Amino acid sequence: NFCTQFDISAGLMAQQSANAPRSLDTQSVVALIKTKVWDSVRPWVGEFFTGFSKPSGSEVTKRIQMNLSHFRSNYAVIGFSLLVFSILSSPLALFALLVIAFAWLYLYVLRQTPLVIGGRLISDWEKKILFIAVTVILLLFSGATSVLMWSVGASVVVIVGHAALRVPIVLHDEETGVDSFLSRVFTR
Repeated sequence: NFCTQFDISAGLMAQQSANAPRSLDTQSVVALIKTKVWDSVRPWVGEFFTGFSKPSGSEVTKRIQMNLSHFRSNYAVIGFSLLVFSILSSPLALFALLVIAFAWLYLYVLRQTPLVIGGRLISDWEKKILFIAVTVILLLFSGATSVLMWSVGASVVVIVGHAALRVPIVLHDEETGVDSFLSRVFTR
Protein backbone atom coordinates (compact mmCIF):
# COMPACT_ATOMS: atom_id res chain seq x y z
CA ASN A 1 0.00 0.00 0.00
CA PHE A 2 2.82 2.43 0.91
CA CYS A 3 4.75 1.48 -2.25
CA THR A 4 1.69 2.13 -4.41
CA GLN A 5 1.15 5.55 -2.82
CA PHE A 6 4.84 6.36 -3.26
CA ASP A 7 4.76 5.34 -6.94
CA ILE A 8 1.67 7.46 -7.58
CA SER A 9 3.08 10.53 -5.80
CA ALA A 10 6.45 10.11 -7.53
CA GLY A 11 4.65 9.90 -10.88
CA LEU A 12 2.64 13.03 -10.11
CA MET A 13 5.76 14.92 -9.07
CA ALA A 14 7.54 13.85 -12.26
CA GLN A 15 4.54 14.92 -14.34
CA GLN A 16 4.33 18.28 -12.54
CA SER A 17 8.03 18.95 -13.02
CA ALA A 18 7.75 18.05 -16.72
CA ASN A 19 4.81 20.45 -17.13
CA ALA A 20 6.33 23.20 -15.00
CA PRO A 21 7.49 26.28 -16.87
CA ARG A 22 11.20 26.31 -17.41
CA SER A 23 13.31 29.03 -15.91
CA LEU A 24 14.49 31.64 -18.36
CA ASP A 25 18.19 31.78 -19.06
CA THR A 26 19.97 34.87 -20.36
CA GLN A 27 19.89 33.76 -24.00
CA SER A 28 16.14 33.14 -24.00
CA VAL A 29 15.48 36.52 -22.32
CA VAL A 30 17.63 38.30 -24.91
CA ALA A 31 15.89 36.40 -27.73
CA LEU A 32 12.49 37.29 -26.29
CA ILE A 33 13.39 40.99 -26.06
CA LYS A 34 14.77 40.91 -29.59
CA THR A 35 11.65 39.36 -31.09
CA LYS A 36 9.02 41.20 -29.02
CA VAL A 37 10.59 44.66 -28.87
CA TRP A 38 13.55 45.27 -31.14
CA ASP A 39 12.21 43.49 -34.25
CA SER A 40 8.95 45.48 -34.04
CA VAL A 41 10.55 48.94 -33.77
CA ARG A 42 9.15 51.20 -36.49
CA PRO A 43 11.63 53.10 -38.71
CA TRP A 44 12.90 56.12 -36.80
CA VAL A 45 13.64 58.45 -39.72
CA GLY A 46 10.94 57.64 -42.24
CA GLU A 47 8.04 57.04 -39.90
CA PHE A 48 8.64 57.99 -36.26
CA PHE A 49 9.99 61.53 -36.72
CA THR A 50 7.58 62.62 -39.48
CA GLY A 51 3.93 63.62 -39.74
CA PHE A 52 3.39 66.04 -36.86
CA SER A 53 0.51 68.48 -36.55
CA LYS A 54 -1.41 70.29 -33.84
CA PRO A 55 -4.40 68.14 -32.84
CA SER A 56 -7.87 69.42 -32.11
CA GLY A 57 -9.18 68.96 -28.58
CA SER A 58 -11.29 65.89 -29.34
CA GLU A 59 -8.55 64.28 -31.41
CA VAL A 60 -5.83 64.17 -28.75
CA THR A 61 -6.93 61.05 -26.88
CA LYS A 62 -7.56 59.13 -30.10
CA ARG A 63 -4.11 60.07 -31.39
CA ILE A 64 -2.48 59.02 -28.13
CA GLN A 65 -4.28 55.67 -28.10
CA MET A 66 -3.47 54.87 -31.73
CA ASN A 67 0.16 56.02 -31.56
CA LEU A 68 0.81 54.20 -28.26
CA SER A 69 -0.32 51.02 -29.96
CA HIS A 70 1.52 51.66 -33.23
CA PHE A 71 4.83 52.88 -31.79
CA ARG A 72 4.91 50.85 -28.55
CA SER A 73 8.32 49.34 -29.29
CA ASN A 74 9.81 52.72 -30.15
CA TYR A 75 8.40 54.11 -26.92
CA ALA A 76 9.86 51.18 -24.97
CA VAL A 77 13.30 51.95 -26.46
CA ILE A 78 12.92 55.64 -25.56
CA GLY A 79 11.84 54.85 -21.99
CA PHE A 80 14.66 52.36 -21.49
CA SER A 81 17.21 54.79 -22.96
CA LEU A 82 16.09 57.57 -20.61
CA LEU A 83 16.24 55.16 -17.68
CA VAL A 84 19.79 54.08 -18.54
CA PHE A 85 20.89 57.69 -19.10
CA SER A 86 19.44 58.84 -15.78
CA ILE A 87 21.04 55.97 -13.85
CA LEU A 88 24.44 56.49 -15.49
CA SER A 89 24.28 60.22 -14.75
CA SER A 90 24.15 59.57 -11.01
CA PRO A 91 27.08 57.46 -9.75
CA LEU A 92 25.63 57.08 -6.25
CA ALA A 93 22.30 55.86 -7.61
CA LEU A 94 24.12 53.48 -9.96
CA PHE A 95 26.16 52.09 -7.06
CA ALA A 96 23.04 51.68 -4.89
CA LEU A 97 21.13 49.92 -7.66
CA LEU A 98 24.05 47.57 -8.31
CA VAL A 99 24.34 46.73 -4.60
CA ILE A 100 20.59 46.07 -4.43
CA ALA A 101 20.61 43.93 -7.57
CA PHE A 102 23.57 41.83 -6.43
CA ALA A 103 22.07 41.39 -2.95
CA TRP A 104 18.79 40.11 -4.37
CA LEU A 105 20.64 37.95 -6.90
CA TYR A 106 22.82 36.46 -4.16
CA LEU A 107 19.90 35.79 -1.82
CA TYR A 108 17.56 34.21 -4.33
CA VAL A 109 19.70 32.75 -7.10
CA LEU A 110 23.27 32.13 -6.03
CA ARG A 111 22.82 31.19 -2.35
CA GLN A 112 22.16 27.48 -1.94
CA THR A 113 21.97 27.28 1.87
CA PRO A 114 19.26 28.74 4.12
CA LEU A 115 19.92 32.18 5.58
CA VAL A 116 20.85 32.11 9.29
CA ILE A 117 21.27 35.33 11.30
CA GLY A 118 22.34 35.10 14.95
CA GLY A 119 21.77 31.34 15.00
CA ARG A 120 18.17 31.77 13.82
CA LEU A 121 16.92 30.37 10.52
CA ILE A 122 15.29 33.15 8.48
CA SER A 123 12.21 32.10 6.49
CA ASP A 124 11.64 33.20 2.89
CA TRP A 125 8.86 35.57 3.99
CA GLU A 126 11.11 37.23 6.59
CA LYS A 127 13.93 37.42 4.06
CA LYS A 128 11.68 39.21 1.56
CA ILE A 129 10.37 41.67 4.14
CA LEU A 130 13.91 42.41 5.36
CA PHE A 131 15.29 42.99 1.89
CA ILE A 132 12.33 45.06 0.74
CA ALA A 133 12.97 47.35 3.73
CA VAL A 134 16.71 47.49 2.99
CA THR A 135 15.96 48.20 -0.68
CA VAL A 136 13.60 51.07 0.12
CA ILE A 137 16.09 52.60 2.57
CA LEU A 138 18.97 52.35 0.08
CA LEU A 139 16.84 53.84 -2.70
CA LEU A 140 15.77 56.76 -0.55
CA PHE A 141 19.17 57.63 0.90
CA SER A 142 21.15 57.19 -2.31
CA GLY A 143 18.95 59.47 -4.39
CA ALA A 144 18.10 56.61 -6.72
CA THR A 145 14.38 57.16 -6.15
CA SER A 146 14.53 60.69 -7.53
CA VAL A 147 16.64 59.50 -10.46
CA LEU A 148 14.12 56.78 -11.28
CA MET A 149 11.18 59.18 -10.90
CA TRP A 150 12.92 61.69 -13.16
CA SER A 151 13.38 59.06 -15.87
CA VAL A 152 9.74 57.93 -15.58
CA GLY A 153 8.52 61.53 -15.73
CA ALA A 154 10.73 62.43 -18.68
CA SER A 155 9.62 59.27 -20.49
CA VAL A 156 5.94 60.09 -19.96
CA VAL A 157 6.40 63.66 -21.22
CA VAL A 158 8.35 62.59 -24.33
CA ILE A 159 6.10 59.63 -25.18
CA VAL A 160 2.75 61.33 -24.58
CA GLY A 161 3.99 64.47 -26.34
CA HIS A 162 5.01 62.49 -29.40
CA ALA A 163 1.83 60.41 -29.37
CA ALA A 164 -0.38 63.51 -29.17
CA LEU A 165 1.41 65.46 -31.91
CA ARG A 166 2.07 62.60 -34.35
CA VAL A 167 -0.69 62.09 -36.93
CA PRO A 168 -1.56 58.38 -36.85
CA ILE A 169 -0.90 56.33 -39.94
CA VAL A 170 -4.00 55.86 -42.08
CA LEU A 171 -4.36 52.33 -43.35
CA HIS A 172 -6.18 51.81 -46.66
CA ASP A 173 -7.19 48.39 -47.96
CA GLU A 174 -6.45 48.38 -51.70
CA GLU A 175 -8.60 45.30 -52.41
CA THR A 176 -11.83 46.60 -50.91
CA GLY A 177 -11.14 50.31 -51.28
CA VAL A 178 -12.21 50.80 -47.66
CA ASP A 179 -10.23 52.82 -45.18
CA SER A 180 -9.49 51.32 -41.81
CA PHE A 181 -10.84 52.45 -38.48
CA LEU A 182 -7.88 54.81 -38.18
CA SER A 183 -8.71 56.71 -41.34
CA ARG A 184 -12.42 56.98 -40.43
CA VAL A 185 -11.56 58.40 -37.00
CA PHE A 186 -9.08 60.99 -38.23
CA THR A 187 -10.89 62.30 -41.32
CA ARG A 188 -13.89 63.63 -39.36
